Amino acid sequence: MPDPCDPVRVAPPSVVPPLGFGGHVAVDGRFWFVSDAGASVFCPGPYGCGEGAVHVYEMVEGELEYRQMLTTPVPQLGEFFGRTVDAEDGRLAIGSINTQWSGLEAKGGAYIYEHDGTRWVLTGTLRPPEGVDPIKINGLGGRVSLEADRAYLAPIDAECVLEYGLQNGEWVFRGINEAPDSPPPRSGFGRRIVSLGEWVFIGASDDSSVTHRGGSVYAYRREPGGPLTFVQKIVPTDAPGGVETTQLFGFDVSFDGQTLAIGATAAGPPELSAGAVLLYELVDGVWTFQEEITHSPSQSWDSFGYTVAVRGDVLLVTAGSQASPTTQSGALHLFRRGVDGEWRFAQQLVPNVPIFARYFAHSIAADSQWVLAGSLDDSDGTSLLPGAAYLFDISCTTCTPDLDADGALTIFDFLAFLNIFQDGDARADFDSDGELTIFDFLAFQNAFDLGCE
Repeated sequence: MPDPCDPVRVAPPSVVPPLGFGGHVAVDGRFWFVSDAGASVFCPGPYGCGEGAVHVYEMVEGELEYRQMLTTPVPQLGEFFGRTVDAEDGRLAIGSINTQWSGLEAKGGAYIYEHDGTRWVLTGTLRPPEGVDPIKINGLGGRVSLEADRAYLAPIDAECVLEYGLQNGEWVFRGINEAPDSPPPRSGFGRRIVSLGEWVFIGASDDSSVTHRGGSVYAYRREPGGPLTFVQKIVPTDAPGGVETTQLFGFDVSFDGQTLAIGATAAGPPELSAGAVLLYELVDGVWTFQEEITHSPSQSWDSFGYTVAVRGDVLLVTAGSQASPTTQSGALHLFRRGVDGEWRFAQQLVPNVPIFARYFAHSIAADSQWVLAGSLDDSDGTSLLPGAAYLFDISCTTCTPDLDADGALTIFDFLAFLNIFQDGDARADFDSDGELTIFDFLAFQNAFDLGCE
């Protein structure tokens, strides 16, 4: 019988010939989405047509159950429907970079789906706007981000971000955002977009304003009913080594409402450039550097920070070019934050690859318990690199009494418990009764004595 803590390989469903299943993944709390932008939906011959598809799963008692395949409303050759996806609370945005629209020169856009209680149904279409240089926005949908009644789209060769809003039940174009400080050409403004609550972050990982391809991240506030307001351009001036050794900053960005995690895949001394993740928090209205996360052992151009996801006290980081025990490229590292606020390496999440995997964790989606990592070039021998995704239960790796998250149970965990108990921190409620009493001391002692495996 399989160990419930072992990773689960999610193979492409047999409903359509796959090619790149796992290219992008997303979660909205209940449903999980896996894109396959190269899937041959309507002409499944030996070469296919690359129309693309997005597959929908539902988490039921710890297992992903297949629910539905979403395909482009108007099939087109090489459309790449599902190039990127984003989801939030019963709404899904799907980027489609090569969609051709009648009367429009620019290609690409996105589709909005909503769950009607039974199925996911198409409710909106985001087309390139008229009156905007079609070359500038060609390949729209190369990146999508969804937040409440707003959607943000960037072209595949991003140098701008387009904003759409829901108005009287219809999605309408609201404006185009460009870097407010006019950085040098090809800054990559818009290659990463993250929106949550009032904040929108736009990565420009090739921005050479300060140093060659040093990168930057632009922070905006979303005004209620109004446009984005630029707040701050974040560059790693306070990071170890400063901006001179932190390159491709903004290659990926993640935000959980408190912590802002920014990947810099070429950070480090020039002879190494293994990558890093820089963490920021809002201090007196300014996004302020807190900590740099690196991995060990590292090698030149590991591309650590290729993909990042921060969720509370869990940080997931992909080293895109690093091999793992089972993959040719793509190593997924998990870090945990102790009650002292320090982040420490917890473990590497290793997939149970049947034959071959490359570009593992090219995209990751996570909630408080589960992590889904796409494996873009993955094969079990049945066909040429159809792709896959791997589901990990990270609660299996949680050691509750290890409060400093250093991987060992020591006297320092007792001291950490005493500190959070005295501070009235809910994390000290080890008997889960909603109160902090002597029984929490006993519960912590018992958990400590039992140890962790």
